[in-house]
Amino acid sequence: MVKRYAAGDGAEEMNSVICSGEAIIDMIQKRRAPNKLIFEAHPGGAPANVAGGIGKLGGSARFFGKVSTDIFGKLILDTLGRNNVDLRFVPPLSSKPTAISLVSLDRSGNRDFVFHHCSTADSELGSEEITGDLFAGASICHVGSFALSERRSGKATVSLIERAVSENCLISCDINVREQLWKSRRQLSRALRYLHGRSDILKCSLEEMHYLDSDFDTAHLHGSGNSILLERIQKSSARILSEGVRLLVVTMGSNGSILFSVRASAFVPSFQIRAVDTTGAGDSFLAAVLYKLTSKGWDNRASLNRLGKMDLGEIGRFASAVSAISCTRHGGIESFPFMHEVEKFLSSRN
Repeated sequence: MVKRYAAGDGAEEMNSVICSGEAIIDMIQKRRAPNKLIFEAHPGGAPANVAGGIGKLGGSARFFGKVSTDIFGKLILDTLGRNNVDLRFVPPLSSKPTAISLVSLDRSGNRDFVFHHCSTADSELGSEEITGDLFAGASICHVGSFALSERRSGKATVSLIERAVSENCLISCDINVREQLWKSRRQLSRALRYLHGRSDILKCSLEEMHYLDSDFDTAHLHGSGNSILLERIQKSSARILSEGVRLLVVTMGSNGSILFSVRASAFVPSFQIRAVDTTGAGDSFLAAVLYKLTSKGWDNRASLNRLGKMDLGEIGRFASAVSAISCTRHGGIESFPFMHEVEKFLSSRN
């Protein structure tokens, strides 16, 4: 078993978060040179990032996903292991290559993606690799939509979710839509409807809300006033929560975030920072949310239903700090902060 990082208060007693799905390599643009682009390899993949983020904060996270025997697979496992992620449940390694995402950055650190994802290791995850021990001591099972875009890993993810529900785990999901991975809009919509219907904790970006609520108007997101936009978000969140979601997290980049429970909502402004790379920012935010839920004992359905405005504000401010720090550094997991860094950051802004 991978040694636990001991910075978080009560980390040893925390329930664990199962993070299942893709572990890939983000080839992030470093700089341009005459007639060439220069990239640097960083371990990534949303569920792997979330696991690494929880581990670095001192929480308990275990990764369940198919990883390659190639040099990138070794880098992924080494990075997760060094950052306190439990790797006991990683299935036997695959001879298929690691999926790669080419990430180009603009001057603000915002990204554009090109995916190389054909017959890769992550898509080889099978339902038969799910074991009962995976759920022992776990209270949350976190997934994304990426794994559902492939037949074999999609079936395994559905089996995992159904088993997690039967084991009384909360289901956490970041829809993390990458349309280029899907064969059709219909297939994507079917997968998102399933995830929406099964999730207790659901995260999306503002631009992704229309995937969860077809009535959400994205045409004027950046042209309408704040009050009009907030009214639209509130209406959509009510629809999303009415279908069984207990905690909805909507991230809006530099414009902040809004957290919704069945009882309350809280807007959390973003911290002012100079962003150099937003890769993994949403994953670090969600990792911080899941860390807070497990560290506070808010990791069952009854406690999620009781979350009030102050609770949501506390969770959101902590997650916003974690995400802000990550945006000042390059990469995914490597950019995520340890708990002592978050505490120092927050104390400097009180």
